[in-house]
Amino acid sequence: MEELGLIVVMGAVAGVIVGGWYVWHAFFSRRGRAKRRLRKAERVRIADAQDGQVAKIVGTLRIVGEPLTAPLCGLPCACYETKVEQRKSSGKSSYWATIASESDYAAELCLEDGSGTALVTLTLPQLVIKMDQHFRSGTFNDATPELEAFLARHGESSTGWVFNKTLRYKEGLFEEGETVAVLGLCRREPDPEVRSSGAGGYRERAMRLCVVEPPEGEMVLSDEVS
Repeated sequence: MEELGLIVVMGAVAGVIVGGWYVWHAFFSRRGRAKRRLRKAERVRIADAQDGQVAKIVGTLRIVGEPLTAPLCGLPCACYETKVEQRKSSGKSSYWATIASESDYAAELCLEDGSGTALVTLTLPQLVIKMDQHFRSGTFNDATPELEAFLARHGESSTGWVFNKTLRYKEGLFEEGETVAVLGLCRREPDPEVRSSGAGGYRERAMRLCVVEPPEGEMVLSDEVS
């Protein structure tokens, strides 16, 4: 009975620890705070966004210039986030530890929502990306050259002293044509590529919407659109 009680207590403690981690990750981590800010932000159409307004724009992503290449899946994209975790043991339990991570984003991208186009300038955005590319390597399952190259770039390897390490790889990316949300400061600026005729016969600059880092807080860019 005493052993059973100890097992129950240990299970309860483990449940509290795991539950606490999920609560912290969902509400208090940088990613969790960014998701809440994005969810609570006012959503506006590109055509209706006002100069100086901090707002959420949701639209179809268009890549500006040369795309990035996601290191694991090799797909062209505007942003990516990659993480590799290794399964490690501690006593009778095991856990996943991050051994390599990387993210990158283009300097600019465009969003279209049917009412217009917004140019988004990325400085230090908080990326909230669905990690929907998954790979594994381990015993009798060698890492591909792409996975091995990523690990080597971060000073790691998929092999141990005798057997392969048990690794899982996660990657998320923003691809051309994907629906993406951005929270940032809206600015109306002259469009250097378009001119339009104004009243009275003179010509005036057409305006475009630019979304930049807000003066307080950080820009949030996410494919978790609600």
